[in-house]
Amino acid sequence: GLQAQDVKVTDPTSVLMIVNRDSNDIGFMDLKTRKMIGRTFLGNNVNPHMVMMSPDGRYVVTGGTGFLGRHLVFRLEAAGHTVGVPRSASCDLLELGQVLAYLQQEQPDRIIHSAAYYGGLGINGVEPATIYFRNVMMGANLFEAARQVASVKKIVVVGTACSYPGRLENLMREEDFWAGAVHPSVENYGITKKIMAVQGRAYFAQ
Repeated sequence: GLQAQDVKVTDPTSVLMIVNRDSNDIGFMDLKTRKMIGRTFLGNNVNPHMVMMSPDGRYVVTGGTGFLGRHLVFRLEAAGHTVGVPRSASCDLLELGQVLAYLQQEQPDRIIHSAAYYGGLGINGVEPATIYFRNVMMGANLFEAARQVASVKKIVVVGTACSYPGRLENLMREEDFWAGAVHPSVENYGITKKIMAVQGRAYFAQ
């Protein structure tokens, strides 16, 4: 059994669970106010890792077999989440109908969009229009399909340094995201992430 204080949660997606291995308890932080809102004390026979492993959500990770995506999938599954990874053979992100059908089948509550068509300055010089088109369309289709699936509560889009102003060096801060034009050498890719940022705000507002 667990001995717990009353924890009032109005939005579960804004709460962070913090495991304290030394005292064998779990704290709850409201991410909106950054204040602790409660603590659950575990019995001596309860492993806090097993509590954190309890399934908490259904995720879809696009690009889930890629360099970054596969690590996201691994961490999510290790935490006990159910994860769907769309494959291009059956779910082409360039086709709205296929994306919608996949999300309707999976019924995720969260989507992490890590899929991208890119490969550095080499391919950027050869296929600048294709890079722009594919990345814009993948993002547009994903948001529009998610809008039609009631289970989806949140979409997280993986960003890129290419979206930041080209004049910036070293540390890139979130508040600098809109502080200037992207570098001309990568603008066709970097701007697609800015488009998705605007797209996210627009869909959230509607």
